[in-house]
Amino acid sequence: MAFRAILPLFFSTPIEFGGLGLPPSTIGVVLGSFGVMDGIFQALFFSKLVDRWGPKRVFQVGMSMFIILYLLFPIMNVIARKDGMSNSVWALVILQLALSVIMDMAYGMLPYNLRLRFFAKYAPMIGCSFIFITGAAVNKKSIGATNGIGQLAASVVRAIAPAGATSLFALSLDHNWLGGHGVYAIFTALSCLCMLVGVPLPVRGWVREEDDSDY
Repeated sequence: MAFRAILPLFFSTPIEFGGLGLPPSTIGVVLGSFGVMDGIFQALFFSKLVDRWGPKRVFQVGMSMFIILYLLFPIMNVIARKDGMSNSVWALVILQLALSVIMDMAYGMLPYNLRLRFFAKYAPMIGCSFIFITGAAVNKKSIGATNGIGQLAASVVRAIAPAGATSLFALSLDHNWLGGHGVYAIFTALSCLCMLVGVPLPVRGWVREEDDSDY
């Protein structure tokens, strides 16, 4: 959520103030193109990757992308300050959007495959994070409550993260933290900490024998 809030701000902020200074029409095209690219990739490859590598590995790879994504912000601005909106900057913009697609696998779409039929039946629009949340339910009767708690926590984050991220973005510029790039250092450090969340997770998730008997 923080990344999604910072991205359009970074695109619209003038280069001299730490952004890229893109016009609204260009920002719309860039973000719209990302949406199309992301939807196609997740629909075609997400379930296959989860089926092959397991939700834990896909989740960890997706979360690790945040580190690179946040580091690309100051790199793009430094190049833009020197050369303007050159081909190098646009190449990094495309790279950042491509890595964002990989990052989205941590939240993903429909895990439609044989090994994850349980999740596809009971949680049709989920990603790696909710694969684990759904699998953590004690039994089938508690699946709804477990997902409800997960969605509640996610909703709280969605409400707080954009305001917090944009406030840090403004404070970083106003107080010139690390040359105005301090917000990216903060979120890079937080991303490293978040990667630790995936360490104790099982490779294939928690699939109960009683659930397999339904198929």
